[in-house]
Amino acid sequence: MDLQTPVVPTSSTQEPGRQGHLRPSGSAITRADGVVALLLFVGAVLYLSSLPRDLGSADESYFLYEAKRIRDGEVMYRDIFQFVTPLSSYAMAFLFWAFGTTMATARVSTAILHGLTMVILYVIARRLGVRRGVSAVMPLAFLALCQPVWPYASWHWFSTSLLAVLLLTLVGVSWADRPRWSILPGLVTGLLISVQQHKGIIVAAGVCLLFLVDHVADRRYACPEPGRRLVMRLAFFCTGVALVVGPLIITLLLVAGAAPIFYDLISFPLENYPNTFGASWGSVGPLARSYAAYTRPLFLKYLPVPILFLLARAAQEAFAGANREQLRTLTILLVFSGCSALSISYYPDFIHIAFIAPAFLICIAELLEWSLGRMDRLRRLSAVTGGILVLGLFAGLGLQLSRNTSRAWQRSHVAFDTAFGRLHFPNHWEPVLYDAARVLLGKTPSGELFCYPTLAKPYLATGGKNPTPFQFFDAKVFPAKDTEAVVSTLRSRRVPYIIAAYGFLRADDPIAKLISAEYEVVQIPELAARGEFPAFLLYGRKGLSSPLPGPTRE
Repeated sequence: MDLQTPVVPTSSTQEPGRQGHLRPSGSAITRADGVVALLLFVGAVLYLSSLPRDLGSADESYFLYEAKRIRDGEVMYRDIFQFVTPLSSYAMAFLFWAFGTTMATARVSTAILHGLTMVILYVIARRLGVRRGVSAVMPLAFLALCQPVWPYASWHWFSTSLLAVLLLTLVGVSWADRPRWSILPGLVTGLLISVQQHKGIIVAAGVCLLFLVDHVADRRYACPEPGRRLVMRLAFFCTGVALVVGPLIITLLLVAGAAPIFYDLISFPLENYPNTFGASWGSVGPLARSYAAYTRPLFLKYLPVPILFLLARAAQEAFAGANREQLRTLTILLVFSGCSALSISYYPDFIHIAFIAPAFLICIAELLEWSLGRMDRLRRLSAVTGGILVLGLFAGLGLQLSRNTSRAWQRSHVAFDTAFGRLHFPNHWEPVLYDAARVLLGKTPSGELFCYPTLAKPYLATGGKNPTPFQFFDAKVFPAKDTEAVVSTLRSRRVPYIIAAYGFLRADDPIAKLISAEYEVVQIPELAARGEFPAFLLYGRKGLSSPLPGPTRE
């Protein structure tokens, strides 16, 4: 592939009368950069793999149970409800098939994904001419301040990695001079749409906007045939998107049908999700406060601020008309950051900002390099200032990583073997409850279990089979017809056991009424012996006699 090298001054002084930073002539990736990238990747994988495997109650358990169902032969949208596109779920199902359906597979593969994202961030910064120390700080900031806010396997991290790859193609591929290369960012955007369609569609529109803005700049700089270049860029970009998304849509239509796909991917996200969930930019919700201790929420909230400085510089470059490549770089960063922010507008809390952080981290790196580059006439001052800055950032981020590790192990210190491999818990009651449910499910012909509301973790920990299409369910989120379908399934199949977070059951909830009328609490001797107060209860269908043995575990 042809990679464009930024057209920048290579002498030791700036052009007369021009403000800006010098990009080093060695902005191409060198062997030393390969060593740094390898260290970042290996360090990230080893660090993340060493953390406790505390299965997340929200996205992670939904995502992994969904992948397990696919691994067991079920088909997305036909047998499983999901309101995002399925590529990451099928990727995780393949990993389960190849390496085992365990938590270890999920977390190690996610660690590798984060390691790759960090390497891509480093390469992007270096391709933009950012000095090596500053370039290495940005991936470390991602590891220390972004990953910990959602330390789980999730669809979101797949899209984060693809966003980083897309930015790399935009800054590293010669789409400006060779429009045919626009097919490459198109292919990556197609993958992004196949992972999270709402995010991918917005980003696709952003790339088209980038091409349009660049076309306007081409006319400003009197580039030859700007209209023809724009048409070709858009055509090849859309071709790349279609080459990925087209076969996916056709396959889904053949195996699942049009009606469930329309409901899952279009109707539910547009009608039900926005009416139930919402947040302000950078907010820390009550259920997310425990994650705020692992990062700096204000840092994430104000992460887009550097865009204002880049915007001012872009305006200056456009007015001066001196450096076409510098303006193109700034345009890419501005448009990409803007559409990344827009892609999480449905729920822009501090956690979702972390999912799109790569764009803003690169903006920070570019801004730092520009600031340090203004000192190039005082080389010693520039080198000393840059060195102190990098060392200070490394020390602060290293301290954050150390604190995060201590907090994680203090929170999840109880190791327990489950049907999903060894997990770590913050308490004893939860694994005891799962172990009891696992014993009882083994005595039933169907092994069926229903978890409610918005629970999927017990399915993985117990090995229970969900008889409904919903890997998580809540009557206040889904329309009445879905609730009626779930109630009908529970009754017709006489599902033997239900695990419920009783504190979230409402008196007018049809499923809560079903539990009250047809189920009773299962007494777990070991749980009673420990004297702990569980947040979930195990319910058995009335008349089902499956006594549990007395407490045996220490």
